[in-house]
Amino acid sequence: LEETKRCYHNEVKMVERLKLEKEDMNAEWTKRLEAETDACTQLAEEIADLSKQLDDENLATVKISELHASLEAQVTVLTGALEEAKIVNEHESQNVAKLTQEIQDVRKELSREKEKNAL
Repeated sequence: LEETKRCYHNEVKMVERLKLEKEDMNAEWTKRLEAETDACTQLAEEIADLSKQLDDENLATVKISELHASLEAQVTVLTGALEEAKIVNEHESQNVAKLTQEIQDVRKELSREKEKNAL
């Protein structure tokens, strides 16, 4: 029974640690996504400024094309980061679900042992 209790407490601690790690990962990905979003916003502002400043249509077209390509690259990075975050979150959710099930199983076993001991 003591071993089962110890296992149960270890599982609870592990679930809590995994939840904290998941929160930390989410915070890290959020910071990364915010930084990438800020970079995209800055690039969009540069495009607007260049459009106002450039008189030469060909030069404007070249600069806008370069900035557009840069924005597309940033969107690709953001999309990749978001997809990776989704995969990590799904994996962590599966781990938490598995550990939650294990804890429930340990609780059931504890209940059975308590009933046996009561008899």
